[in-house]
Amino acid sequence: MTPSVAALFQYPVKGLGGRSLETAVLEVGRGIAGDRRFALAKPQYAEHFGGASDQTAWGSWAPKRFFVCGMSEPKALGYQPQGQGWMGGEAQERLVTGPAGRFNLADAAECAAFADAVDYNGALSLVTNGEALGFSDQVTPFVSLANVATAQWLAERWGLNEHPEFGLHPDRFKNNIWLHGLEPWAELDWITGRQTVTLADGAALRVVKNVGRCANINANPMTGDNEPNLLQDLARLALEKGHMDTGRARPEATFGVFAMVTRPGALLAA
Repeated sequence: MTPSVAALFQYPVKGLGGRSLETAVLEVGRGIAGDRRFALAKPQYAEHFGGASDQTAWGSWAPKRFFVCGMSEPKALGYQPQGQGWMGGEAQERLVTGPAGRFNLADAAECAAFADAVDYNGALSLVTNGEALGFSDQVTPFVSLANVATAQWLAERWGLNEHPEFGLHPDRFKNNIWLHGLEPWAELDWITGRQTVTLADGAALRVVKNVGRCANINANPMTGDNEPNLLQDLARLALEKGHMDTGRARPEATFGVFAMVTRPGALLAA
């Protein structure tokens, strides 16, 4: 089985919209470079790790409730990182653009204005993970895979037409690698055998587990509104189709799979 790469996405700032990539280099045991390297931390993040309120980088993984994210601040999905400031290192500007305009999240005053724009009532701090592991919901540096045919199947079921190819807006799911050449839901059958997926350029990834979903998928990236409970329907589908990771005690809403890179390679989006 050699599926082709339909699209590549990087999400520099956890909880915000992403940006498409033309190429991505996969390294063994690493995620997509720069993915979730930054996050907008709520005050309880600093309190948990003992950081001072004016710090901007503590470098520790934490659960999503400590950060701006789609399930609690759906308007944040409408903002995309722009420019070279997100490549890491010291930068004067960390720019995002969206419905309320452009904000430099490296500037405290503009970061506060951004909080108002996404209806968060509190101070936010732009943090970066100094260990280069990113702020994924997973501690392990996985790469997430999605099946275009599954997204199209769900778009038809839900009556949505948000994306010309996928049907559903990719920022609802935030997967890194979207694949062509598979039947709908075929990717979830990989979980049972922890299958190795080889891509066209020879890069190989070992599928580890399904991507359990949260209410982020109910947030519409184009309107900033929460919509009917798509999450509940995904959980129902997991039960009906038997797509349940054997390591879990109960079916959960699932879209896509997590994988570890086992052979390096450079990917090219279609």
